[in-house]
Amino acid sequence: MDKDNLNSMMRPKSVAVVGASTQPGKIGYTVLDNLIKSGFTGKIYPINPTTPEILGLKAYKSVLDVPESIDSAIIQEAGVSSAISFAHPDMGFISVFVGVVIIMLTL
Repeated sequence: MDKDNLNSMMRPKSVAVVGASTQPGKIGYTVLDNLIKSGFTGKIYPINPTTPEILGLKAYKSVLDVPESIDSAIIQEAGVSSAISFAHPDMGFISVFVGVVIIMLTL
C-alpha cells in the first residue's frame, strides 16, 4: 500500500455516503448526519436515487453522477454482494472494511 492510498483511506478529501436517507433513525441518515456534525471538512456526496437533497446537501442518484472524484465511500447495504459490485470511473486502490452493515471503500 503506498502513501497516497493510505492517505485517501485515513484522511479522505471526499466521501460518498451510499444509501443516505432522509429519514431520521435510519442508518443512512445517521451516518450522514454524524459525518456532517463531526466537522469533516471534505466534500460529502449523499447517494440516493429518489431524493434531490439530504440534510442540505445535493444528493446524487449514483456514484457515477458525482462530478468529482471520490476518495472513500461508506455503503449501507443489507448484503456484502451488492457492495462488492460498486464501481466508479476514478476507482483506484480498494480496501474494504466489513462491519455489521457498513462497508467502506477507499477509491
